[in-house]
Amino acid sequence: MSNWKVSVQSDGREVEVRPGETLFAALRRLDPGLILRGCRNGGCGVCKLRVVSGQYELGLCSASELTPSERAAGWVLSCKATPLSDLVVHVPPRPVKPWARAGEA
Repeated sequence: MSNWKVSVQSDGREVEVRPGETLFAALRRLDPGLILRGCRNGGCGVCKLRVVSGQYELGLCSASELTPSERAAGWVLSCKATPLSDLVVHVPPRPVKPWARAGEA
């Protein structure tokens, strides 16, 4: 089984994905603050990102958190996506806490 590389589109950082490892796990190894952490079971949607290029397998996840049109556009829940080739991903910016003061987000 091959190891694949995942590149983050915004800054070009790369991480090697271990056999059977999800995008979520690999990206958290690259940078624990890069992707939000939620249920890790495909039900909350906080780890949603878009695969810009490459092939992946997507496990079961909530249709309310990942609609058919989002799937068609390459959006995945990273906790349920396993690379089948090298990938380039777009990770949306983390939401800013509305109650945070400048610099505390």
